[in-house]
Amino acid sequence: VSRGPLREAIRQLVDQGLIDSIPYTGTYVAKITVKAIQELYSFRTELEQFAFKLVWEKRDENFRKELNDQLKKLINAIKNNDREAAIFEELELHNVAYKYSGHELLQDTWQRLRGRLHLYFTLHQTAHN
Repeated sequence: VSRGPLREAIRQLVDQGLIDSIPYTGTYVAKITVKAIQELYSFRTELEQFAFKLVWEKRDENFRKELNDQLKKLINAIKNNDREAAIFEELELHNVAYKYSGHELLQDTWQRLRGRLHLYFTLHQTAHN
């Protein structure tokens, strides 16, 4: 891999909070703490409440269809005991509300949190089977 794509990948991981880049020191895997998880979940709760406030009046047949289609994908992944797919589909289900909110900063913030949420969900699944 050339340096350009590698730098871009590292920048994206830093943006998602999955790795820490310390100037003149190096790049390290981010530490996962109980406090970090609690903060992420509480922040996510506030973001989702805001997203649904924005979406509530905009709900239409397209929104309902996309939400139901995504829910079916999630249920199917759970029935198939495909943990990785279930995590992905759950995040996609939440993504529907953010997408329909029409709020670009909210959507950008959600995208930046998704990687960290995916990691935490995966760790939770692994720890609790």
